[in-house]
Amino acid sequence: MNDRQTHVIPREGDLLKSLSKYLQFYRPDAFFTKLQDYRTKVRKIYESIIGVDTSDFKREQNFSTFKDINRAKKNILFLKEGKGLVEIKEFDSRTTSLFIEIEDALIEQFVMCKFPDTALANLAKIVQRSAFPSYWYEAFKDEFMLNTIVRFCECSQISVDLLTEDHSLKDIVMSGKLFEEIDPEADNTLSVKALLFIISSQFVLGFIDEEEAAKALALTLRQKVRSIISSFQISDGTKYFIAAAGSFSLGEMHLYSDTDLIIVCDDINKYPEAESEFVALLGKLREELAPLGSDCRLRPEGKSGQLVWDIEAYKSYFEKRIQIWELQSLTKISFLYGDSTLYDEFTGLIQQKVSTLDSLSLKKEIFEMRKRLYPASFSGLNALSDLVKGRGGVTDVEFINQYLLLLNPEYLKLCMGKGNRQTLEYFRNKERENESLLDEDGYAVQSERYGEFNKLLEGFEFLRSVRLSIQCVYHINSNLFPSKQKGEILYKFLNYESYDELAKAVQSSLKQNNEIFHQILKG
Repeated sequence: MNDRQTHVIPREGDLLKSLSKYLQFYRPDAFFTKLQDYRTKVRKIYESIIGVDTSDFKREQNFSTFKDINRAKKNILFLKEGKGLVEIKEFDSRTTSLFIEIEDALIEQFVMCKFPDTALANLAKIVQRSAFPSYWYEAFKDEFMLNTIVRFCECSQISVDLLTEDHSLKDIVMSGKLFEEIDPEADNTLSVKALLFIISSQFVLGFIDEEEAAKALALTLRQKVRSIISSFQISDGTKYFIAAAGSFSLGEMHLYSDTDLIIVCDDINKYPEAESEFVALLGKLREELAPLGSDCRLRPEGKSGQLVWDIEAYKSYFEKRIQIWELQSLTKISFLYGDSTLYDEFTGLIQQKVSTLDSLSLKKEIFEMRKRLYPASFSGLNALSDLVKGRGGVTDVEFINQYLLLLNPEYLKLCMGKGNRQTLEYFRNKERENESLLDEDGYAVQSERYGEFNKLLEGFEFLRSVRLSIQCVYHINSNLFPSKQKGEILYKFLNYESYDELAKAVQSSLKQNNEIFHQILKG
């Protein structure tokens, strides 16, 4: 085609598409599948005649798919023989022979990677931390298993790091548990690291989406927390409830979320040991739920005050000094454990307080609170966007929901503790019920507000999906959209053609969310 000699098959782009089409393959992956089939058959015949040389790294492989060829060769040599910096073979002949069996299939997996250098380096890291590399090589004989491991080695740094930190997670992969749907009832006995490993890996592999990942994490942790509380020794006769709060309550956790709790008893004077017992319980929860945090931040005096408050103290607090931002937080609570009647009394106090709010003051205070939460502005052409607290971020959507719930106590009663998606869907459906205009054919005309709720729902889901992708791909707890220098792996993971295309989509979503926020809060 280009009038030059070459033995290199392009791994992506228009040239690969043209080559595949010329050779009468519908898609490039079909071409690679056929190519691998022929090469495997030829190699078997070659080895049956010539034999297999495991004594040194003499076998020729095509390393053109890698950017750093020298490093790639060293990593392959390590995977084959265990040779590191000191150039001493550490693997036995059986391990080397097993690697040779899967070497061609492994190289082909790297050829199909968008980031083969990252995938190879992470695979070498996993094998290096493994006591028995042969277990991995035996497993890699299964094409699905090989594809799975290479995929998350390429795109999920958090999965790789968890796997290398905790060797027991290997059993989750080898047993097939990694590929099973999470059952909150049955899986609450898993360690939190194991749960995070399964969820992050399943998200990256495309088995679950962001909403399913968030729910699986929150629901399983709810069961785990209940189990810990039920087995903890609280003095007999203590009448109390524990409520879930924040994203833990809403089923919208991410990979770094805390489990936020509220502890309330009926009369603190009746239980002199209550404070110390619940402090000990919180310590136990923090131990069992690590590396995630567990706290009771949402209490009248904050972290500096006592942990347990009784219903009368809350009643006085609601009447005299509770602030709007605290009521916003209380829209997100749900019953977790203990006396449900006492919990109903508590939520009744919240609804009673909400019914006394002045709508104009409510709108003004929520709007001003949102402004105070904006992060310090970034400047320059490569300015980063905060997907959560920035203008139009996830917090805009949450504040809209909280404003409408506090504005309408009857909505709050139905939606307290529900996720933002469910709440937006509820508001959208209420708009549909309220539609009175009909078009010329007699069909209801969708209101402008109905369309706004649809847009908010789309924006909320998109931004949360991008944030979870950032957490998985880079293994960082950050809400910031990455710079162009670092963003290549993210946009390719999310199947965008370029960094600019993804950045444009993010900016468009932020702008749309912020415009609707101002329309609703400012009018």
